[in-house]
Amino acid sequence: TGIQLLALVIFSYASFKINKVYLEFQFELNEIAEDCHRLSKHIEPNSVVLPLNFSGHWITGHFSNYLGVDKPMIILENYECSVGYFPIIWNDKKFPNFTINNLSADQFDHVSWKSNPINPQKAINYIFILGPFIGFDTPRNKEVELLVKNHCELVESNKNAHLYRIK
Repeated sequence: TGIQLLALVIFSYASFKINKVYLEFQFELNEIAEDCHRLSKHIEPNSVVLPLNFSGHWITGHFSNYLGVDKPMIILENYECSVGYFPIIWNDKKFPNFTINNLSADQFDHVSWKSNPINPQKAINYIFILGPFIGFDTPRNKEVELLVKNHCELVESNKNAHLYRIK
């Protein structure tokens, strides 16, 4: 009975600590999701949005989809369409050649987006960036920093995300 009581105490303590970690993680993720949704209010309906994730969280890869909760838009990120084990896939043959001021995805070394260069061009209207990206010394960060400096204007920013409109 002493061993059972000790096991019960250890199990209860471990469960409490694990739940505390999960709860803190959920609050952080909820804050990130709410920040994404707040920025969506500044996006015009039927716009094309290029999301770039610099958050460092593996679970936030789909958070850009929160931008399209309240209005129609094209979000150039959808891992469900890309991985091949969900019941939806991209229609590559009809996919437009999405560009930023006539610059196509293949003109960048460290930034990419879904596009089909053999089809007619369609402009990307916004760049949505999740997480910090300015001031970090990586090729991708530097390329995105130049991209927004030369082709975008800041629409709105908050603790977890930035929204830029293509000039």
